[in-house]
Amino acid sequence: MLVMTLAMATLVVQYQAVSRSQQLITDGYLPLAKTVARLTTWQARIDSDVRKLLVDEARPGTGPRSPATIFADKLEDEVAIARQHVSRSQKITTDPEELAALNRISVQLGRVGSHYDDYQRETRRILELAEAGNPTEVDRTSLMRLSGRLGDEVQTLAQQVDGRIALLTAKTEGARQRATLVALGLAIVAIGVASVLLALVLFALQPIGRLTDQVQRLAAGDYSGRVEVRGDDEISVLATEFNTMVGALKARDEALVDRAEELNVLSRYLASVVDSLQEGLFVLEDGSITLANPAAREVWQVERGGGMPEALDTLVAQGVSRAELESPGGRLHEVRLTPFGEGG
Repeated sequence: MLVMTLAMATLVVQYQAVSRSQQLITDGYLPLAKTVARLTTWQARIDSDVRKLLVDEARPGTGPRSPATIFADKLEDEVAIARQHVSRSQKITTDPEELAALNRISVQLGRVGSHYDDYQRETRRILELAEAGNPTEVDRTSLMRLSGRLGDEVQTLAQQVDGRIALLTAKTEGARQRATLVALGLAIVAIGVASVLLALVLFALQPIGRLTDQVQRLAAGDYSGRVEVRGDDEISVLATEFNTMVGALKARDEALVDRAEELNVLSRYLASVVDSLQEGLFVLEDGSITLANPAAREVWQVERGGGMPEALDTLVAQGVSRAELESPGGRLHEVRLTPFGEGG
């Protein structure tokens, strides 16, 4: 459990790092890189307009409307925008390494701004001289030197930003891969734990399955089976009680079988005694003969399930317990009536 918790915490940390890195790249470094690229573009257009002026080529405009002036203002605006991107990036990240890198970029932006000021002043001075008709007083070497320095500083800034993007992208990819490995490890562990739990559940259900089988056998009348379960849990107690119940049922059934056999023996003995009597004997229950020995059937011509002879029925109605009656065969017989049970 502790390992799973640590792995989950690691996974969360890795994904948080990936999320912060992606946000820093998307909202910070990429807009900054585009701004730095525009710095190079505006400087190139300023240099191009100045060259056209010096060689007396046609220009779209002069004075405040000249391309050099317009692009100089845009270059200044881009430096300010770049500072805003750096400031926003510093608010996004809390990584000391990234904060240090952003501080270096901020310092480099300061250098770019300082060189831009020198470059802008020289550019305006040259524009004023050239447009005033004094091209001989223009110092091209100074402008080229300032342009080169500004270009070098902008290039250094671009390298710093691109380097951070590449490094942060690599770190983000590494964090993503680590997070993927952790997630894969968690999935494997989860599958392993689930397999173990499934095995434990199946193992725990085996006694219940055996108990169910024995219950079905018991319902079919088989008392020979027993449930073998070791332990002291609820299932073991249930199995023990079941075995005790099966033993009690088996003993009860054996006793019932023995008793039934004894009754059968006694019944057969009584039947043989009744059948061997020379005198007629039959039992009447609810007006129907339920027992008649051979002598009764022969003398009184009655059958089991039939009704009582009329002469005997008259005696019963009169409540006489003893009398002499003539049988259907014409012989005189002594008859005894004895109450037997509720309906006989």
